[in-house]
Amino acid sequence: MQLNQSSDYAIRCMLYLADHHGFSSSQEICEAVPIGREYAHKLLRKMRDGELVVSEVGKDGGYALAREPSEISLLDIVLLTEDSMQVSRRLECPPIRDLSSRLEQNLLRFYQVFQDKLETALGRITLENLLDGNVEE
Repeated sequence: MQLNQSSDYAIRCMLYLADHHGFSSSQEICEAVPIGREYAHKLLRKMRDGELVVSEVGKDGGYALAREPSEISLLDIVLLTEDSMQVSRRLECPPIRDLSSRLEQNLLRFYQVFQDKLETALGRITLENLLDGNVEE
């Protein structure tokens, strides 16, 4: 699995906000990441709709984290930006064929274990961990 570009940029935007307390303008975020303004607005709207950031209009407005960096995981961000987090299509929809074969069942079990480990790892790493360089969680 490879994270899409939107996930990468969203994590970068969120990391910037975690490192800069208070509100940051979209221009500041765009220059720091770097990312195009429209693309940043699209991603930050997703983060706002997902209640990870808050936004305010006006001279001192912009975007800020809605929660502490220790309370926002990479999984929170990725779930808002990826179309699917499933490592296999087999986990997304009912199997096309009968899963009565031992090998098919073993394969499906492997996919589920892999999926669980991926989600657990992303859920354990927070923005605070990334700020501190502590990604061995």
